Amino acid sequence: MTVTTEARHRTLFDKAPIGILYADADGTAVDANPRLCRLLGYTREQLIGLPTTTLVAADAAATRGLEGHHRDWHFRRHDGTTFTADVVTTTCEDGSRLVMVREASEARLAAERAARDEHQLADAMIESMPGVVYFYDASRRFRRWNRNLEAVTGYTPEEIVTMDPLDLLAPEDRARVGERIIGVFETGEASTEATLLARDGRRTPYHFTGRRVHFEGQACLIGVGIDISAQQAAEAARGHQARAEAADRVKSAFLATMSHELRTPLNSIIGFAGVLLQELAGPLNTEQHTQLGMVRTSARHLLALVNDVLDISKIEAGQLEIGHAPFPVARSIAKVVDLVSPTAQKNGVTLRATVAPEVGTLVADERRVEQILLNLIGNAVKFTDRGEVVVAADVVADPPCLRLRVSDTGIGIRAEDLPSLFQPFRQIDAGLTRRYDGTGLGLAICARLVRLMGGHIEALSQWGAGSTFTVTLPLEAARR
Repeated sequence: MTVTTEARHRTLFDKAPIGILYADADGTAVDANPRLCRLLGYTREQLIGLPTTTLVAADAAATRGLEGHHRDWHFRRHDGTTFTADVVTTTCEDGSRLVMVREASEARLAAERAARDEHQLADAMIESMPGVVYFYDASRRFRRWNRNLEAVTGYTPEEIVTMDPLDLLAPEDRARVGERIIGVFETGEASTEATLLARDGRRTPYHFTGRRVHFEGQACLIGVGIDISAQQAAEAARGHQARAEAADRVKSAFLATMSHELRTPLNSIIGFAGVLLQELAGPLNTEQHTQLGMVRTSARHLLALVNDVLDISKIEAGQLEIGHAPFPVARSIAKVVDLVSPTAQKNGVTLRATVAPEVGTLVADERRVEQILLNLIGNAVKFTDRGEVVVAADVVADPPCLRLRVSDTGIGIRAEDLPSLFQPFRQIDAGLTRRYDGTGLGLAICARLVRLMGGHIEALSQWGAGSTFTVTLPLEAARR
């Protein structure tokens, strides 16, 4: 029996293991084989006459005019469910189309989904890294990079893909980094620091690492660059601080040594001046007596300055010892007031003290507390042309502390000068025509002594209306 060509084609059409759809030039289904009917859930009669666009679940326009092999087309079944298939389309001379559909296997789809998910995860990891990520082959042609590389260099993807990695570095670093790149391909990995040079000329220090990997049959380099500008700045700051601290220790030691060397001759000058003023070595005329008095006064003033320098240098060097013994506060206040009273009377300033009944004994360094009072009361008298200076002492309950206040009606302090008030070698009136002598160490010493005893000092002032200094000390000061 002779089988015609048409019959053979029909048999192949009906028995084909893949779905086959025949559509006319307008995209209307003309015929479908049983396999396609089963895939779509239609009978042959139901399919014939349907627009092929109704059979596609997404991107209906893609069914028109596409030639060749296509993967992952999504078809819609008669019951509304969908499936994924590979498609091959062929257009005939009269414009009709033959569409062959093979349902994608679950294994392949699962593998592709896994690969796609893995690729997306890798992309997310690369993009989430804080530095720059780069990947290039042995010819130093960029294959991959993250968006940070574009952001920090200012180059577009189209420019980066044509560049050598060394083009992104400062000229002075290129030869050295080039050797490190060769080392990566020879030994497997390397790291170095270099300056990243942006398109606009910005220079940023980076730490680069590289590792050799094999990709598509050839050796490649994958690496990461981390901005280390903050780290370098911190290291520079630490180095500067260490040098400053070392210099400060040398300065303090020098000042302490020189202060001791100066105190001995100054005490001798003061002592011998006193002997001469007592005329133990013979009588003096009026002018000689006046001149020797000026010598002794100047020597005492210089000794006071040397003692201040010695104190501040000892404090800064951590060498000052703080005593810890009970003493009556009222006695120390009276002693200091008696010392400053002659100067107050000379300046026409009233100096008085008020001690609350609850003020009793303080456990601290008596000499240092009196030094604090002497500085504060002496300053108050010095900067008060008229009016009064009041020293007040009481006890605050929470927590139990001694509070000492020295108030004056003097010139006051400007608001902008208050922040630097307790800094060493700083004076408010620092001009060439300054009326008031001093080193500017007194208040700095007070602040440090108060802090060493676990206390607090503060100043309130109004320019032209006087000042109040308040010292608060625990009733049992800290041991040092």
